[in-house]
Amino acid sequence: MKLVHACAGLAPRGEALLQSLRHCARPPPTSPFRCHLTATEPGPTSAEEATTIYQSCMKRWHILERFPQPDWSIVDLWVARYLLSQGQPDSQIQAILRLASPHFPRRHGDPDGYLRRTVARAAFPSPGRAVCDDHARAAAPLETSSACSNSTGGR
Repeated sequence: MKLVHACAGLAPRGEALLQSLRHCARPPPTSPFRCHLTATEPGPTSAEEATTIYQSCMKRWHILERFPQPDWSIVDLWVARYLLSQGQPDSQIQAILRLASPHFPRRHGDPDGYLRRTVARAAFPSPGRAVCDDHARAAAPLETSSACSNSTGGR
């Protein structure tokens, strides 16, 4: 499948779009950061099992060594992205995050909505560069040799 045209906007049936993309997308290359759960295993049956899965990702990625006070929403996204790459269904990923993400639901007013949005966002590949990189490039220099320029004495 090849994207031919895209424009900014909201998909009227976003969930169906995400499901079709997951169905058509090629699986990403396997990550060197293997967590406890594999695609052939069932989802977590207990909070203890979910915590083991979540913490194995954190340990493998050295989260606490690299980020002494991590933003747990970002870690949730990374865990969700990894588990999706391993073929785990959305419902299992949401269960793992619900049961194992530290201090969940934190201050989320709609925890179920947070979990759905996090897993939906994880379905998209991580950007290779910052969005602002396009804006960081120098624009073409302005034409300064105008006959009306103050530097030429103005006319």
